[in-house]
Amino acid sequence: MKHLALLLMLYSAHAVAADQHLVDAILMCESSNRHYELDGRVRFGDDGISRGIAQFRKETFYEFAAMAKKQGRWPFKRPRWFDEQQQIHLLKWGLDNGYERRWTCWRKLKRDEVKIKDKRFGQMVDVYDRICPTLECYWPRPDPGVFTQGVGYRQRSIKIGWLCGTREVRGCPDARKLKGESK
Repeated sequence: MKHLALLLMLYSAHAVAADQHLVDAILMCESSNRHYELDGRVRFGDDGISRGIAQFRKETFYEFAAMAKKQGRWPFKRPRWFDEQQQIHLLKWGLDNGYERRWTCWRKLKRDEVKIKDKRFGQMVDVYDRICPTLECYWPRPDPGVFTQGVGYRQRSIKIGWLCGTREVRGCPDARKLKGESK
């Protein structure tokens, strides 16, 4: 653990602002805050699809790493899916950039999510903030489920109903602005 703390301090120039209590709760829920199994293998879930302390799927990990690098928020030489520090960094980056819904545990922890009544559709829509319907990026739609490349969509373990499609697909583009303004 000391090694992990030291590395995270070294990368403080690329620090992310995610709430540490939320990060800790997600890590505890996803992997019992353990990167490795007792036999030394990297911890896995979702029938071997997700790996590591933050339970990243391979394609999601590399997608997030590329986006973080594009923002100048990637302090590592190259992305490595099985690297514990990189997974924690990308979990924080994902939370800061509106991709929190990619973690099932975030949805479990946030059962009191913000839902608004969309008058056009007469549906409760899961959004990031109450002002979302006034934003250009707002795209209400029925939840299509979880998409896995090469497999397609499958139903979530938690029924969500309607959600903002932009936020689900690309993350909330206005997440940073919203964090300080309302909620």
